[in-house]
Amino acid sequence: MKQFLGLLSAFFLLSSTISAQIFWTEDFGAGACNQGQLATDYAGTNGVWSLSQGAINGAQANTWYVSAQEQGGQGDGGCGVECSGDMNNTLHVSNIDLNIFGNIIDADLGAAFFTSTLNGAGGFDGTTDNRIESPTIDCTGKSDIDLNFIYLEGLNGSAGSDELNDNAEVWYFDGATWTFLDNPSKTPSDCAPQGTWTNYTIDLPVSANNNSNVKIGFRWTNNDDDQFLDPSFAVDDISLSEPEVVNIPIAIFGAIPDTICASEEIAMIDDQSTSTGTITTWTWDFDGGLADLTDPANPVNVSWTEVGEHIITLTVIDEFGTSTPYNDTITIEDCTPVTDFSISPIAICAGESISFTNNSTYQGPPPSVTWAWTFGNGNTSLDEDPADETYNTVGTFDVQLITTDDYGADTSIIELIVLDCSVPNAIFTVSDSTVCEDSEVTFTDASLSSTGATINDWQWTFPGGIPADFNGQSPGNITYNTAGTWTSSLVVTDANGVSTPYTQDITVTACQETNIVINVTDTIICIGECLSYSDGSIGENISEWNWSFEGGSIATSTQQNPGEICYETAGTFNTILSINDDNGITVDTISIYVNSAPTIELTASSTTICIGQTVTLVATGGGDIPSWSDGIVDGEPFSPTLGNHIYTGTITNDITGCSSSEDIIITVDNCIAPTALFGTNSNEICMGDCIDISDFSSNADTLFWDFGPDATPSSHIGVPQESIQVCFDSLGTYTITQTAVNEIGSDISTVEIIVHGLPTLIIPSDAYSVDFGNSVTINANSFDNVDYSWTPPQTLDNPFSQSPDATPEDETIYTVTIQDENNCTATGSVTVTVIYTIGLGIPSAFSPNAAAPNNTFGPLGYGFEVHRFIVFNRYGQKVFESQEAGQLWDGTMDGKRLNSGTFYWTLDYEIEGETRKTTSGQVSLIH
Repeated sequence: MKQFLGLLSAFFLLSSTISAQIFWTEDFGAGACNQGQLATDYAGTNGVWSLSQGAINGAQANTWYVSAQEQGGQGDGGCGVECSGDMNNTLHVSNIDLNIFGNIIDADLGAAFFTSTLNGAGGFDGTTDNRIESPTIDCTGKSDIDLNFIYLEGLNGSAGSDELNDNAEVWYFDGATWTFLDNPSKTPSDCAPQGTWTNYTIDLPVSANNNSNVKIGFRWTNNDDDQFLDPSFAVDDISLSEPEVVNIPIAIFGAIPDTICASEEIAMIDDQSTSTGTITTWTWDFDGGLADLTDPANPVNVSWTEVGEHIITLTVIDEFGTSTPYNDTITIEDCTPVTDFSISPIAICAGESISFTNNSTYQGPPPSVTWAWTFGNGNTSLDEDPADETYNTVGTFDVQLITTDDYGADTSIIELIVLDCSVPNAIFTVSDSTVCEDSEVTFTDASLSSTGATINDWQWTFPGGIPADFNGQSPGNITYNTAGTWTSSLVVTDANGVSTPYTQDITVTACQETNIVINVTDTIICIGECLSYSDGSIGENISEWNWSFEGGSIATSTQQNPGEICYETAGTFNTILSINDDNGITVDTISIYVNSAPTIELTASSTTICIGQTVTLVATGGGDIPSWSDGIVDGEPFSPTLGNHIYTGTITNDITGCSSSEDIIITVDNCIAPTALFGTNSNEICMGDCIDISDFSSNADTLFWDFGPDATPSSHIGVPQESIQVCFDSLGTYTITQTAVNEIGSDISTVEIIVHGLPTLIIPSDAYSVDFGNSVTINANSFDNVDYSWTPPQTLDNPFSQSPDATPEDETIYTVTIQDENNCTATGSVTVTVIYTIGLGIPSAFSPNAAAPNNTFGPLGYGFEVHRFIVFNRYGQKVFESQEAGQLWDGTMDGKRLNSGTFYWTLDYEIEGETRKTTSGQVSLIH
């Protein structure tokens, strides 16, 4: 957001999914306007960030800071701002402390970076290659991890090949190796010349899954070529997340009858569907059925008109998703009654009475069942079995019965013959009028003699039959071997005469022989296995299948192909299939042999071993062949790796092929005692300084640190490979002790740290005055053997003298730094005020970031009058104008800060006692 930054020409926007589960965050905190805090000095809740330097870094290389100089609190799409409001800290690249031609530039101007060619600042090198690295992130138990943050980055360098010379990258550490992850696009220029905060998401590699040693890093490079725009790079609100598991609802509805009648109405009850939220939608499919869905969770008046099996499907929806469809099957039967009755005999003489036997079947119970008889002689009846119905007239009469119940009605009609019995009447019945070739038909005489007479002769003829004729009352069974329609006849005689011939057709067809076939995948199986059954029978118009599965998971089935049947009990079981076709009922049986599983017992030489040791696994039991998972050989030792291992042992019977399996757990521990070892970046420091401690211990689970009572912190409990910073504010010698511990034992390592005192600085006077153009000697003293260094050096005769002569052009604060033989330092300052009598001075450079009065530009001095003072940019555009002394330029135009550069000025003025004059020159604006 500050100087030396680039505008973004394109942006890359990714949004995190709303179902993300965040498990690690870093927002770098908030607080005061902590300008200049190095990123490695930031101590957040996650631990310390570290800096890794590349191969090429100049003396004035830019670096990483954590401060509120580049606030990210505006969020995605917001504009960058300086310290204000809630002081939200961000991680960003910025400049170090700089002194350019006597102009002091403070470190950390926000997301900005220094380039040495600015305004011809020769002798400086701002080339940078630095990667800032996060603390270790524990991703144990996490998978499909997303990295998300907001960032801003300018188009630093000319577009094209130079664009990547000044650039930010995202890097990733898997516990062993740092690898390049991505190069985020430049962010939008909506907030020019400031940056626009932009959201960014990327998937971490699969090696991050369940990895306890993950780090992320941001690498910044610039090539010091003076090709730059605002801003450099800043990042905030970093998080790692994994997808959140959302449970979709489960659809289940209450039990329903297995079988109902066509058009019968039932109700459904959804009292078993489950949801972690609230079910809002029920979708039913009744497979051709009708229903009242006023209450969608519990439909009523559900019915089917089509006979057969129907699948009912329910799907439910809640705020987390849609359930898997739940299915149940219902069988719809034709429950209309079947009317059947019998008449015996089938012929009577005129004037005789007869009774009727009702053989009807029905579903609806009485009193819903009714019977309606019509006898054909003008009479009717509602009795179930009417008796003694008299027929006085010779002829053929249709006797009709209608059976009615809750499911419908059915009608049956039988002819009754009423004969004139003055002569005999020939009549017979047959067992079947339609048969297959090579079948027998039974003929039974039912003839009636005339009144008072006895039939004494029967003449039968059987065309196509064997025998072809018969003389007697009972011919018995007649065999038909040839297909065709054959008319059989009977003539009877009594004392009153000879009857008219009575005939009946016998139809003989070439029927196919029934061959019943049971198809099954196997007949010898192991307990717990399943078999698939199907029918392969050959018959004439097969209409019915009846299966019986002894010992099976389903006892019976009426399906042609019942599918899979499972067996959970050992033994020998019969499977029976009965089919019904034109040839009648045929039955066949097969045997299924279910073998039991062998017993199994697993043993190990030891279930807990040390790394490098061996273990032997043995599987025994009622089988013959042992085997193990993971290539383990039964009875042979092997060495597992560190951790818990589950091995599966199996015993297989070599005769039946049946197997049993169980698991055994082997734990492999690291049985090595720890070794304590650590190092520091310095063993001698000055009061108030800090040291960085690096752990080099091995085989430790926990590290206990003792830094001494006067150290900050005084102690710490940590983990291996952790980086620690400790500060010392008191003079003395300190012993740092590290104790490394694991379950096997412990070890101790120590290092001594010497803390030197600070040199004593004496400032005899902190205020001086001098006439404009003259010099004054400023002084500093010390009781110690020290070196002196004064800044700014430009107006001093010797900035390394104890008492240099100062010749300032305007009021100047001089800072002195002393350094003793231990490189410990102390600083102080004096102020020199310039007394102007009559004089005019105009500076050649200024910085809005410097202290007053060096942060503004214009004519300085006393005893002169300004008529007109104007500042122009290099294009001749006026950026500032004043018409009185004391009105100075602050480096802006129309309220907006201008970039560093060279500007030109003209002055129309008059010194007291002299004539009016005009002068001009140039000035360098430095940020």
